[in-house]
Amino acid sequence: MRSCISILILAACGGGGSGGVSPAGLASALAEASCNKHEECCTAEEFMDATLGSENAAECKAVLTGFGSLLTNVLDDSIEAGRVIYHPDRMEDCLAAIDALSCAEFKDNGEINDSRCEDPFEGQVADGGECANDFDCVSNYCSGDSMDFEGNLTFGVCADDPVAGLPCDEGRCADSAFCDFETDLCEALLADGEACTSDNQCKSEECDTTTSSPGSCVASTTCDGVD
Repeated sequence: MRSCISILILAACGGGGSGGVSPAGLASALAEASCNKHEECCTAEEFMDATLGSENAAECKAVLTGFGSLLTNVLDDSIEAGRVIYHPDRMEDCLAAIDALSCAEFKDNGEINDSRCEDPFEGQVADGGECANDFDCVSNYCSGDSMDFEGNLTFGVCADDPVAGLPCDEGRCADSAFCDFETDLCEALLADGEACTSDNQCKSEECDTTTSSPGSCVASTTCDGVD
């Protein structure tokens, strides 16, 4: 579920300055950040695809704040239970770093684990322990967790995320890999120019199948600020 808070920027959010981004202000902060950056960098069609069909920033913020509230409810429970230590100052620093990205950088690097950021979520649960989300775990990977659209949570177990060569975990692999559903094994993400059949196989997250089958991984132009 960690990907739910990717592609973020600094926004006018609760708890700014030295106080950082508080858990109570996190949902609205992430929604405003994500929607503003997508509005800056995406075409109208790209904006709708990336923001669950929203037609403008205000609609996007309303939709994503609702989804973000489900996530922050889980975070609140994890903080109270001692499964994670949340660092508001790190979150603010990460959002500020991402705010500085150009659109060309944003299309490739606009995630909360940007190299200039220190993880705001310090997991406290060792492998084998119960977890509600990836951020609970020392390994940053919770196997078997899920949450429905009403916020009903299924707990998982902290584990090492499956890298290339290991069996997929219910279709999931480490960020550096994708699941080959024919073999049920994780495979390393493909570089530009390598043969592909779907976007999730490519490092660029873009597989061009318009001229050949299989297609080829290509450099992404999605939300790069160019019409």
